[in-house]
Amino acid sequence: MESRLTDVAAVRAGWGFALLFGLAALLAHTHADLAAGLFGFLGACALAALTVPFGYAVLLGLSGWGFLTGFVVNSGGQLSFAGSDLGHLALLVALSAAVAVLRPRGAAHTRAARQRRPHGSRV
Repeated sequence: MESRLTDVAAVRAGWGFALLFGLAALLAHTHADLAAGLFGFLGACALAALTVPFGYAVLLGLSGWGFLTGFVVNSGGQLSFAGSDLGHLALLVALSAAVAVLRPRGAAHTRAARQRRPHGSRV
């Protein structure tokens, strides 16, 4: 059975990080407000978390918070740990983790599971 590059979780996570990076650039360029930035990063983190395992999903949520705080709330990548920033951190990480845990298992997951089973196994 032939494997594809998209079967590798780290590659899918890389695409998720690229999505977050592109969104940060767009939101910083347009000087978006906090509500638009938070909504955008929540959607991007949830979308990316659909395709990766739990650990990568947590890292995506953490990166989403970094981009949100550094380029939408503040400017020039400056991070802060004010009360509202910590709330955004908790929200983005919790959402990403929840999506990764609750997502339906797709074709990539079943293909990977099939490859791990010995030939002829019906488990």
